[in-house]
Amino acid sequence: MSNKPKILIVDDNDMLRQMLVDMLSADYCVSSVASGREMFNLLKAENDYDLVLADISMPGGDGDEVAAQVRKLGCNTPILFMSGVSGLGIEVNLPKPFSRDELLTAIRQALAPRGR
Repeated sequence: MSNKPKILIVDDNDMLRQMLVDMLSADYCVSSVASGREMFNLLKAENDYDLVLADISMPGGDGDEVAAQVRKLGCNTPILFMSGVSGLGIEVNLPKPFSRDELLTAIRQALAPRGR
């Protein structure tokens, strides 16, 4: 069993999702899904993720729905929202495009309260 923090990436953009997996896999245990529905099904099966990194606007589930699904499962997992669209009414933690350093800093800050 790895001591690396577990991150779940939720984004409908296949290229971005794979880039994030590749970028984070050295330091984190990373899983990824393409929709809020897939995320919900995965979290029902195993909800021991330390962080969810999710796109705010995806077909079949926006940021509000993603957050509601995570909370509905009783998860206290922090969620970092990414978006290339402004003015959505939800706090965007990572405006797209973001650098690798910006991503890693946001992840470290989100994991800090959990001692990870």
